Amino acid sequence: WKSYLHPAGFWGFTRIRVGLNSTDNRPPLYFWLLHLWVWVFGVHLWSGPLLNTLLALGTGLALFLLARRVLRSELQASLVTALWIVSHQVVTVSMWARDYELLALFGVLLALVLHRLVDTSRESKWPDAGCLAFAVAGALLSHYEAALFVLVAIVAAGLIVVWQHCARRLWHLLVGGALGLAAFVVLDPGFLASFERQRGQTSALHVPAILARLGNTISSLESFYWWINQPPLEATTRAYGRGRPEALAILALLVAALLVLAAVPNARHRLARWVRRRTACDWLLVAVGLAAAATTLGGYLLMQVPVYAMGTRYLALLWPFLALGTVCVLRLLPRSSLLMAVFIVLFVVAPMTIH
Repeated sequence: WKSYLHPAGFWGFTRIRVGLNSTDNRPPLYFWLLHLWVWVFGVHLWSGPLLNTLLALGTGLALFLLARRVLRSELQASLVTALWIVSHQVVTVSMWARDYELLALFGVLLALVLHRLVDTSRESKWPDAGCLAFAVAGALLSHYEAALFVLVAIVAAGLIVVWQHCARRLWHLLVGGALGLAAFVVLDPGFLASFERQRGQTSALHVPAILARLGNTISSLESFYWWINQPPLEATTRAYGRGRPEALAILALLVAALLVLAAVPNARHRLARWVRRRTACDWLLVAVGLAAAATTLGGYLLMQVPVYAMGTRYLALLWPFLALGTVCVLRLLPRSSLLMAVFIVLFVVAPMTIH
């Protein structure tokens, strides 16, 4: 067994790819990086977590750059990054030598590249197409669930560029997306076998199971903020869920709150003014956030993945966009500066003392 603690050689990339396609349903990029990592530093208990920590630092930098473009404030962008990086859910992702941290990195990079591409305040250039190709290929080679995320994000950006009547940007978008897809197919030609294996993990749709999964989903989402009663570490592999009645009650309360909000005239007027003030870049970010939610939560609720796939690492793609969305919502509320100060104390400073 000690032979497994030492790489068999430097050029093991094809064997890694073929092994993953024949026995698992994962793309090879993360495991190529892990192979290089342990070839240089050896196999230790800290090997995977340290590599993931470096990837998380890259994600944090990309998230800060994206949030600064969206919020136009370095302070608020720092709040977004801090909220993401101190969350218990995010911290536990790095403890596993798996590809979810890499998926989060390329997900944020893709959002950043597309945000720059549709931004009419700057001129689109061919390097943008190259960056897009890199982000698309990296996301697809990180995790197969990224296929839906990439598709929705690219289509949303394409619709926005068509609405802008900018042929140059559309050309860069199409070329970058096509090059990224081509690179993915060339580097991982056996990906269809993994797709077939993933299909075998689906379950039949029935209401009790969907309600149980809804409870798991609500628990995972609320624990992104609620640091006092965190689940144990094994929650990263086993969903810690609410009961079905409690899940139904929470869902009913959310629907009732939305109905009450829609019935208040001032709220409707504020919402209408907010919608009119949104730019193309804002709508792109909304689409990318919804794509991340559909990729992680949608597949789970539609029984396309096993029941345990609501642990912390399975939502790694969603966490950065949830942090950004949270700060965006705080900006819309009255006395947003005061609310952000309270939010920093409760959900950023306090969790740092716990961790």
